[in-house]
Amino acid sequence: MIKDNKILSDKDWEFLNGNDLYIVMLKNKVKVAPENKKVSQDLTDDIIEYLNGSVENLVYYNIENTYGHLSMDIYFESVLDKENFFHFYSTAKGLHAIQK
Repeated sequence: MIKDNKILSDKDWEFLNGNDLYIVMLKNKVKVAPENKKVSQDLTDDIIEYLNGSVENLVYYNIENTYGHLSMDIYFESVLDKENFFHFYSTAKGLHAIQK
């Protein structure tokens, strides 16, 4: 199966180091760090699923696990993708709060 993928790998990210696209993506960085451990895992899964299917341009993400709390740095090529992500995240976070 061949699938279109807009997510950059770690190796791709290394190769971008210093060029114009890299600088643009650094300007469109988002840091996501949910407070609750359980919500953190659920939201991280939702975010990865969103990034796999909903972004129009390139994106790179890095997940850090600090004592069970996940935080993500997400770098978008497009400001529009970044704004759409804000709306998605607000909605997903609200739905997780309602489910409690």
